[in-house]
Amino acid sequence: MNIIDELKMTVEHDHYQKVIRACHSRVTFMFGGSVLAIVGPTRVGKSRAVREALRELYPACAGKLPSFIEIDASTTDSGFISTRYLTLTMLAKVEHPFYAGEEHGLRLNNTETVARIRLVKAIAHRGIELIFIDEAHHLLRTKSTRSALAALDWLKCLGNETGVKIVLAGSYELLSACFTSAHLNGRLSLIEFPRYRPIEADMENFHRLLASMDPILPWARGQSLLQNWQLIYDGTLGCYGLLESWILTSLAEMKSAGSSRLSREHFVRTRFQQQLDPIVAEIDQGERALSPLATVRNRSTTGSGQARKRPKPGRRKPRRDPVLEDSP
Repeated sequence: MNIIDELKMTVEHDHYQKVIRACHSRVTFMFGGSVLAIVGPTRVGKSRAVREALRELYPACAGKLPSFIEIDASTTDSGFISTRYLTLTMLAKVEHPFYAGEEHGLRLNNTETVARIRLVKAIAHRGIELIFIDEAHHLLRTKSTRSALAALDWLKCLGNETGVKIVLAGSYELLSACFTSAHLNGRLSLIEFPRYRPIEADMENFHRLLASMDPILPWARGQSLLQNWQLIYDGTLGCYGLLESWILTSLAEMKSAGSSRLSREHFVRTRFQQQLDPIVAEIDQGERALSPLATVRNRSTTGSGQARKRPKPGRRKPRRDPVLEDSP
């Protein structure tokens, strides 16, 4: 087995295993028509974790179609999302005879309404229980905020019509629309796939992760991920997917330099601050948006921990009006 294959195998990755377990439990207890969103930083491993969880929940059976379908929220129409395209993609995934093969290309001229009616019937006929949409933040690539909410409502309505469960995986950007739609929030459940934050418990797990990957790599004497952990953390922001891709890029740099051993310099030469700046901004926005309910409630309390007393309606505050001095 080569280095690339070994890296793609699941290592001792604490957050990854927690998200898989969370997906198992949430999907198991979801009602039909409900929506589960897995959000986190770019390149943290969301898609891989969801796929593994769904394969375990819906194991493949010989001669039988799986009970879930997976699509990417690809942008079309000059970079904008198209619900018609998503509908046709789902029809192909459920292997609808009119849409699954190239010989039926004329059917692609059907209107979205016709395709939607056929999709609802096909989902029921095929026994589809769940639809997984990867890169779901692309659903927001619309010409207006209103149409971005319409794309999410389109999914919610599909869940209502068919009784399927909807699972979305995307960056923190997805939260901006999910939290805006009151109707979606009533059916929405969230799982955060976080990075390893700069706190003691997370850093212990991050160091353990680096130590488990070090034996795979052809390090020069005295070099290792663990020895250079601060550089590695700064260059990955604590995201496993960024770590994995950076390692592969550094190995390519090692080969191009004619070296047989990996060193710190190979990592330094293949990471730039400008690559990280937009990811840092996205992480900051997402982590602030996911404040637990108890935290939000505490913001309305005083420093002593007691809730502020509100005056009764119609009663004036005694200090509201200035007191006039007596005239001489």
